[in-house]
Amino acid sequence: MSNSKKKVLYVEDNLDNQFLIKYYLKTEPYELHIAGTGQQAIELIKSSEFDVFLVDLNLPDGYSGADIVEEIRKSETNSKKPVAVITAFTQRDRESNNVEIDADRFVTKPVKKPDFIQLLKELCA
Repeated sequence: MSNSKKKVLYVEDNLDNQFLIKYYLKTEPYELHIAGTGQQAIELIKSSEFDVFLVDLNLPDGYSGADIVEEIRKSETNSKKPVAVITAFTQRDRESNNVEIDADRFVTKPVKKPDFIQLLKELCA
């Protein structure tokens, strides 16, 4: 990883989870941007370039995490960037609901700091 901070977009409506990830990254080499709604996420995806995306599946404004990942994959500047879905859904939940998402990684909440930092390192490698 280079000396510059990697830009991370975290799409998450839960304020506690936002706070936790901010805390995890406080001393790490990442520039965190947070979108609390699907609409905010789509605006950021269209207007900015990021190095990695972290996306929750359940969002409050009519968008799902699957919708957000689809927008990332359609984006000219972000389509090839790594995406991790961080969700309370298990693999079995996703399969039973026929949720198909073009993400690089799926992580089940809650995620501990060492695991989270390792995830980011792997995605940014």
